[in-house]
Amino acid sequence: MLAASSACGLAPGERFGRAGARRGVLRVHVPAPVIEWDPPRAHEGLERFVALQLFATLLDDEGRPRLAQSVRDDDGGGTVVVTLDAAARFSDGVAIDAGAVVWSWRRALLRSTGAADLAPFSAIANGQALAEGRLLRVARSTTGRTAPYASLGDAPDAAPALELAAGTMVRVVDTNERRPCCGGSVALRREPNHGDALGALNVNDVGAIIGARTVKGSRFLLLRTSSGASGWAEERTLAMQVPPASLLRVVDRGDGSAALRVGPEDDAPARVPLADGEVVEVLGEAEGFLQAVDLRTGQMGFVARRALEALRGEQQWLEVEPVGVGPPAPARAWVPLRDLAFDPSALGVRAIDAVTIEIECASEPASVLRALAHPALAPVPPHAIASRGRAWIDAAAIVTTGPFAPATSTSERLVLVRSSTSVELERARLERVELVAVDDMIAALHLYRAGELDVLLALPADLAPALARAQDHAPSAGGGGLIAPEVRGLSLDRLDLRGVEVVPP
Repeated sequence: MLAASSACGLAPGERFGRAGARRGVLRVHVPAPVIEWDPPRAHEGLERFVALQLFATLLDDEGRPRLAQSVRDDDGGGTVVVTLDAAARFSDGVAIDAGAVVWSWRRALLRSTGAADLAPFSAIANGQALAEGRLLRVARSTTGRTAPYASLGDAPDAAPALELAAGTMVRVVDTNERRPCCGGSVALRREPNHGDALGALNVNDVGAIIGARTVKGSRFLLLRTSSGASGWAEERTLAMQVPPASLLRVVDRGDGSAALRVGPEDDAPARVPLADGEVVEVLGEAEGFLQAVDLRTGQMGFVARRALEALRGEQQWLEVEPVGVGPPAPARAWVPLRDLAFDPSALGVRAIDAVTIEIECASEPASVLRALAHPALAPVPPHAIASRGRAWIDAAAIVTTGPFAPATSTSERLVLVRSSTSVELERARLERVELVAVDDMIAALHLYRAGELDVLLALPADLAPALARAQDHAPSAGGGGLIAPEVRGLSLDRLDLRGVEVVPP
């Protein structure tokens, strides 16, 4: 192969790729088309790289402002206050204000958003518990019980234990949803701690907990399998599964109620029809209607309550304790999942005014500063998402905030152009960025060799040692790539296109 033989014959310091760069244009090889641009949905690697070009975060990964004007620690390190750049705008001209930032962060926590990585939210108070579904709001006043079922051996009467008013925030302590840990199986017996073995229970066969008993300090659970059989298993061999709150299934009753409407009325225009069995995430309640997000389309609207039912016919329970109750330790009680709701407004962040955001730290402020550079916390346009659902990200109508915006997108090439509305306009020195999708690394190497690409992010493993001698070799933590000498200011470890230039001789 020409590229392979050329690489093997390279003298130290010799350039591998021919000169073919064009001023202001950067051509980058990618192994596959980048199809996910929504910042919180972006996975590692190229999706995250593209998201950060299209959507500016508040800070960059070196702590420098992007959409923020300033950041300061308050309250002895317990609070971070961010002041936004007053000139920051979405690409359609709408101001990026503190309310839009807070809305974007809460949206990222919703299951309907499908965020790829919620770990950065652990830096913010309540962020980790929300990301794990362990912090919920009491949707309607309810009486907590001493056990999820009257038949539980530890509390046979399942007596009232705690009154919980609507709006109370609670932390999940336990559930009646358990599965064998780590993909394995668990042995079932006729009696706890002894008795005849009934065989091993597969991870997919656990139905529900229908009893409990403590024997010699060890807790055992009576499990019902999906086939209706039952047996005892030691609790420590099972992993707690927090069932998702606020998810309901659509039931098409043939009366036109199975639709997502623009308002909470039966005659309000339908935004999108909902198919029988579809799942929506409930955001709030109105008279006879629930405000919801359709998991399939991302559209927001209102659904008649009669058109929705629980995901499972069998009742699911959570053991909870109220949040914010001082010592002694707050009481705990079992509550039906239907009485609880997911509420991302519990995230420790609030808009003080149009440009000021107060963030309550979960640990040291430095963790918050790092989180502010993550794409999951990049502001997105509430007005566009509310009206268009997941289609807001389509190339023809996308509303961005970053230094670049998509011009054309095909399976072979994504073209980004400099955004005239970005507050980072002066730092974007490239007029055009072309991400060229070629799945064959050798074919991509040929294109670079011919001067038709400016950047290879990675190299074929068998040719990497030879290509490391080239003048245009660029080292990186991932093993290195190739960057044409005409490209200035690009690091393969950061892939930040702000400040990058292409200057042919």
